Amino acid sequence: MIKLDWLKVIILFGWLLSPVSFALQLIDGENFLYDIGQNGVLLKGSLDAYAGMYQLRVNGTNYVGQVTGLSVDGREVYYGTFTEPGSGLEIERRVYVSKTQNFARFSEILRNPSDSSLNTTVEIFGKLGSGSHTVTVADQGHFLMTNDTAGSKPVLLHYHSQVNNPIAATHALIGNQLSWIYSVTVPAQAQVRLIYFVAQTQDVAAAHRIATFIYGNPTALYENIDAAAREQLINFKPPKPIPRDEGESIPMPFLNLDELRTGALAETDPWSHQRSATLADTYAVNLESGETVTIRMAANFNAYLYLFQDKAGEELLAANDDSAVNTTNAEIIFTADHKATYYLEATAHNQREYGRYSLALLKGAINQPPQAHALEFELSQLTAPATVTFTDFSLDPDGEIAERCWQFGDGSSLLCNTEPNITHAYEQAGRYSVGLTVRDNEGAYAYHNELVAISWTPPGPGVVLPVGNTISGELAAADSRSRTRSSAFADQYRITAVTAGQELIVTMSSEQFEGSLYLYDEYYQRLHRNDNRNGNHQVELRYTPTNDGDLLLEATAFKDNTLGKYDLTLALVSPTTLPQLLIESSPALDNPLQNLFIARLPESFQATLFRWQFGDNSSGVSTDQAIVSHRYSREGNMTVTVTAVNADNQSVQSSKTFMLNKQSVTPQALFRVTPLFGQKPLRVFFNNESTFNSLLAQEPLRYLWDFGDGEVATDANPAHTFQLGGTYHVILQAFSDQQPAAYSVPITVIDRHSIDIPITGIVRERPQVLLAGFDPMLVDVLDTEVKIFAIVRPGKTPLQTVRFLQNGSDFQMIMQQIATYANGDQHYETVLTFQPGSFPVLTLSNLLGDQAGQYRIQAIDQAGQFHTFPNVEFGNNPPLAIVSQSLNIEPLHQVGVRRLQPQVLAAGFDPSLLYLNDTLPSLNYVGDNQVTIKAIVREGLSPLQSVTFQTNQGDWQLPMHLQEILPNGDKLYVLNYTYPYDQFEKGTLSNLFGEQPNQFTVVVIDQALQTHRFPQVKIGNFSR
Repeated sequence: MIKLDWLKVIILFGWLLSPVSFALQLIDGENFLYDIGQNGVLLKGSLDAYAGMYQLRVNGTNYVGQVTGLSVDGREVYYGTFTEPGSGLEIERRVYVSKTQNFARFSEILRNPSDSSLNTTVEIFGKLGSGSHTVTVADQGHFLMTNDTAGSKPVLLHYHSQVNNPIAATHALIGNQLSWIYSVTVPAQAQVRLIYFVAQTQDVAAAHRIATFIYGNPTALYENIDAAAREQLINFKPPKPIPRDEGESIPMPFLNLDELRTGALAETDPWSHQRSATLADTYAVNLESGETVTIRMAANFNAYLYLFQDKAGEELLAANDDSAVNTTNAEIIFTADHKATYYLEATAHNQREYGRYSLALLKGAINQPPQAHALEFELSQLTAPATVTFTDFSLDPDGEIAERCWQFGDGSSLLCNTEPNITHAYEQAGRYSVGLTVRDNEGAYAYHNELVAISWTPPGPGVVLPVGNTISGELAAADSRSRTRSSAFADQYRITAVTAGQELIVTMSSEQFEGSLYLYDEYYQRLHRNDNRNGNHQVELRYTPTNDGDLLLEATAFKDNTLGKYDLTLALVSPTTLPQLLIESSPALDNPLQNLFIARLPESFQATLFRWQFGDNSSGVSTDQAIVSHRYSREGNMTVTVTAVNADNQSVQSSKTFMLNKQSVTPQALFRVTPLFGQKPLRVFFNNESTFNSLLAQEPLRYLWDFGDGEVATDANPAHTFQLGGTYHVILQAFSDQQPAAYSVPITVIDRHSIDIPITGIVRERPQVLLAGFDPMLVDVLDTEVKIFAIVRPGKTPLQTVRFLQNGSDFQMIMQQIATYANGDQHYETVLTFQPGSFPVLTLSNLLGDQAGQYRIQAIDQAGQFHTFPNVEFGNNPPLAIVSQSLNIEPLHQVGVRRLQPQVLAAGFDPSLLYLNDTLPSLNYVGDNQVTIKAIVREGLSPLQSVTFQTNQGDWQLPMHLQEILPNGDKLYVLNYTYPYDQFEKGTLSNLFGEQPNQFTVVVIDQALQTHRFPQVKIGNFSR
């Protein structure tokens, strides 16, 4: 038995020495994360790009300031006033993250309350980057660029000074510490501002593009800085809009009430009064004194609206850039203080943006929904158990927040109150998806999701597993239980000094039992496992970390409650390290003498050739694929040998003996459950009724149970307690001579205290299947099950049935609700089990559709109304006047099937029922002009680089942006696409996703340049 060896020395950076740590997480236009922490410091960024950068020091004194609020659009964080003790200078910080561009902006506000001018030194400093491989790749007088030579982190841009500006900074590198210094004179009784720009980018070329963009000094750099504040800038000067010629004739048609007008920005249009060198159309609006109107703009570009008092555009009355909603809609609600003609400008965010748009002028003001902004969270400590205080900065632009409902992501009950501050205790380490739904005083809802990560390090559990040494351990009755298998004893080891990209090999051997290995990260998220389904006394686990940091390894046995001694070794993969080669097989369904063989090797070996001998005196086979099929002419024991060779001429060989029979030895998996449903916590007993041909099989059956809540078991007849409400698809895999079979049964656990939560998305009379797909999309040829899932939004009437159907046949499967997300959408799922080898090695690209032989998912409510995926319907689908409720079922955190490659698991449209209004627009609703394309993506072993929505013909593509991380770690990517009202006709669009020239696809690419395209289902060599 091993003993705990707690880490005695905890090394933290100076900015982490405080007992309180917090972050506000904002995402820029290219989907890079800015986690803005205490005193305005960037903590980690995307992929741990930073390690506490952009600290502020004035006259040698560090700035100290707490978050005081967010801007109205939620893009800028405000920090409190700090008084520099030596001079009395008052300092504030603001950090702005662009929603459309790839940068963040820092503002340092210096206020001199004295009667004398103050000479001030302002220093920005911090670590060059987070990794040990960070180097400078560009060092200019006004900016610096850094890169991680290991290739695992973003390229960073630090742009501190405008070219040719008299107020500029000088920067210095001392070791890995970067700093730049401004020398500033602040006049008496005056206020000045310094700004600078930072960015995380995919590569050096992208960083240079952003530097060029900043050099061009576009107006986009100065968003959220009002006219008075712009005059206070001393190191950057915003551009002045170029005035129109005095004699220029600008057409200004009148926009009338209840009019729906379409237009287009063209290259011949004049420039905006407000945005330099940006095209604009101008309209005149007649309003009475005290009259309130709503002005809406929809476009297929980033739309802006400006309302002026005068034709010359000198007096701006109102503006809106859709900052609280999306990037292609804009809306202004305005009340005239006197009878006059006002002037409306329809323009775009960027220069040279062309395209069609729609304008509507509606009488009165509608209730604007609340704006749910990023959460600030403070931790009482960095490790579990941890108490977290959340602060909500959501606001209602035309009223007040009446209720906040919190989901903490750890299985605790939904909690609703009115206070913006709330405290919650997390007992265990983990990554928790915190959802907040806010309601305003007129009943409108909005929601926001935030990820909170609480680690177990330092000091961390277990003893350190050293590299290159063998540790002898023993599973004993006094040991703790496995996190994955509550009926198995396990020893815990800590793997330290982990380097991203350095592949690890853990080998476990025992003469007394068959081992299993489970690997977790610092949040107890299971990263990898080797369940040892082949029944070997030596098991090997290989894993390539994507981040630096400690890992937790569990050494246990394949069979539950097993005791005994073992040896454990950790090694680092080098170019000369040869991997273990495993052979697996599966007989054909129609002929057991026809066998499929797979050579399992780690990706790092990169085999280019496989030489097979099948043990029956037949000619060998050479192939570049790890999968081969062979037909035997007779029964008997056959020793199969394969040699794999890579480009470096390294080779590995393995042999395995298989018993070949004319009769199949594949087992039949089956079990009964008592009870099938009940109230939580629910104790369930499983009666195994699996069968196999015991006369032909060489080994007895082995079992692996997956209970659907993240735990597994290996007993023949286990019992299991389900702690949370929901539906669990329990899967039994039975193995006979390594031939698997699977069977699944859903179990429903009732939570009597569950509270319905409001649906915050676009709700219709009918239900909507928003997106659907398969888990996994990369199916191993020897897999025995695949999950089919869908995200469904109920309509006015509760759902009755969600089912998976095949067109032109009687095949159907009922799907069960297993989770409700923070916005009220419901996750439905079913498990399709099949015999291994049922599907050949191939790619299926059009499984979902309305053609014969294709599949669809149909949601039917209790009134008999239905919607079928993948249909997108344009017609009479007005929004509901009431807020629908959704049964709250707490999402689970178990990790899905992960492959080396990334996977787009599902995609769809929100809403999938769109409203086209034939009548004049009304105040309540004009009609749909926007659809959100959504996709659920699962990472492989490399971080994601891009997710795009694109056509199969031509080069049209749009980047999708990360909206939230789901409780199981999958990522939801979205793209808001706005279209003028008259772009689509009424009708149903089917088969939008596929590989035909007129179809669309969602493509994910990771940093290893591995890719997957939805809706491709690939069947091949995709071992877990």
